[in-house]
Amino acid sequence: MRSARIDDHRIAFDIELRAFEGVLGGNIQSTVVVELSLGPAQPASYELAVAIHRMGFVRIDEPASAVPRDTSLKTWTFDVRP
Repeated sequence: MRSARIDDHRIAFDIELRAFEGVLGGNIQSTVVVELSLGPAQPASYELAVAIHRMGFVRIDEPASAVPRDTSLKTWTFDVRP
């Protein structure tokens, strides 16, 4: 997790996902799970934004050598009703 922010009615996560791209890399599956406990929320419309920054590395013992590949942004909106 690079960062998590709550600003007014917007919740944003920036996630860094490092993936091995060597010979066995195609056999590796990953799932990102993020859980956020907000507690009681005021009635309003909210937006959730998740940016995933994919990084790739080719030496399995050197994940710190990962270089940026792409970034995707997903957004959802939801309403909290009284």
